[in-house]
Amino acid sequence: FPVTITKTISLQRASGTTVNFDRVTYLQGAFYTSSAASGGGVYRSTDAVNWSLVSSVLCRDIVFGNGVFVGSSVTATSNLRSTDGITWTSVTHGGTSGTKRSVAFGNGTFVVVGDNGLIKTSTDGLTWTDRTSGVTSTLNHVIWTGTQFVVGGASSTILTSPDGISWTIRGSVPGTNSITSIAYSGSLYIASQSNNTPHISDDAINWRRGTLPASPSTDFVVWTGSEFVHLGQNSTNPLFVSVDGSCWSQENLTFTPRCATTNGSNLMVVVGNGGKIFTTPIVNNQRSGQFNALSIVTGK
Repeated sequence: FPVTITKTISLQRASGTTVNFDRVTYLQGAFYTSSAASGGGVYRSTDAVNWSLVSSVLCRDIVFGNGVFVGSSVTATSNLRSTDGITWTSVTHGGTSGTKRSVAFGNGTFVVVGDNGLIKTSTDGLTWTDRTSGVTSTLNHVIWTGTQFVVGGASSTILTSPDGISWTIRGSVPGTNSITSIAYSGSLYIASQSNNTPHISDDAINWRRGTLPASPSTDFVVWTGSEFVHLGQNSTNPLFVSVDGSCWSQENLTFTPRCATTNGSNLMVVVGNGGKIFTTPIVNNQRSGQFNALSIVTGK
């Protein structure tokens, strides 16, 4: 049944820019939001209130591992690297060139993915090695689950690898639309698809179709540690939340959301188009209110 919740406790923060953000993540005690749009780059904040531009190199994604930060630069021949998250350098990677769209770290290895099936690996963010993906489609997103890397891409492509070196093409998500992102809760995968459909899997091989309360063009899905957050784009700019991937609640935002993250304890941050950044508290592993007043709930 539809449910209306009247409390609104989110706060808009000043980012100092009007570019469209692509990602936001929390690493080593600070938030990082990145943008591949013209005039974008990497922004950093320790409190999600005060933000500063730390790199003007266009970048879509950032991770931390082996003592360094690595960013997936859109520059065809380089990636970003930093030892402190404040001072960044472009590192020429050689080999196959192309736009990089996502980066993940796991099992001691950085993995970047991008256009035309591009996959590169590195242990230090300095020396990069081309890997064979087995596909020529655009690869949009890569995650590390704790036991394997999982990649989603165009034409519903799903790839997996235990080490980032050897890759297996898995049975694709139903349909032919692009997989824009993948999230993993520790037991369940959710893949967001560009035709507004979430897909659910227990193993990243066999996928079943899910349903959202509305039909936006979806951009990103994340697991916050307590719930999946599925971000959409249409006239109401919906944000969907679910703990199991089957029952989703909808919150209509005043801006177009692109990505969300938490600091692992008491704060959730959502970033979007136009340089928008919103924060909301987390209490007892749950957000203590809505980003906006309206919540519409759909069940199984």
